[in-house]
Amino acid sequence: MSAVPMRRFFLAAVLWLPAMFFIWVYWSSVFMLPSSLAAQSVLRGQPALFADVWRGFPRHLIDPGATLPTGPGAPTEGRTARDDHLLVLRFSEQAMPAPMRAEKQATGEEPLPVVNTMKYGYGLALIWGLVMATPLTTRRRLAQMLAGWLAVSVVQAFGAVTGAWVVALQFLGADALRGAGLAPELVALAYQLGYLILPAVVPVVLWMLMNRRLVEDLARPAAAEPAAASPVPAPPAPAASGPEATRNEPDGRG
Repeated sequence: MSAVPMRRFFLAAVLWLPAMFFIWVYWSSVFMLPSSLAAQSVLRGQPALFADVWRGFPRHLIDPGATLPTGPGAPTEGRTARDDHLLVLRFSEQAMPAPMRAEKQATGEEPLPVVNTMKYGYGLALIWGLVMATPLTTRRRLAQMLAGWLAVSVVQAFGAVTGAWVVALQFLGADALRGAGLAPELVALAYQLGYLILPAVVPVVLWMLMNRRLVEDLARPAAAEPAAASPVPAPPAPAASGPEATRNEPDGRG
């Protein structure tokens, strides 16, 4: 890869990043599908905490005519809202605190908290914007975009799972997590890692690893221009000899 001027690269990145964020938000139901499915599978495998986990709002539990809440990635309203990026949690009854269990048995009502997986997946727009600003062949560009999608999906699934654990900690308490074999302190640490650090760091590090030569070219200081050569003084003219020298010499007469 040839060296690319830093100014041109950053200008291209500034132009591509907003476009990729728009595409990421608009097609969120597609881009979030791998991570949402993975997180749903992991959480459903913890029956000590969760009785069920739905992708999107469970329509069979919602009253007809009810308006579903919408958010980023769900531009429509009502029962047709695009909400596949949301994970709706139903807690296991044996994990519920006594007051929550008593209320469910008396009224049938229970909390159904929601985890928004989008807040863990913005790195996809970040790495795709950087890849689009990088001078690459079409094949390498597509390969890097696919690698970025896979990496961000793993990060996003990790963030969604740890986010669901934190929600369970808030609703059910620390004893419920310990009963499921999870240390509340480690859950809180993993949540901070999956929410604050990994979504922003992984895309940039992955892009740098895939484009090390470009990164080296951008980090290399510009070569200093050679100093202007100082003018070489002209050699003195040789002393004249013969009749002309005699003519130019003073004769000493006043």
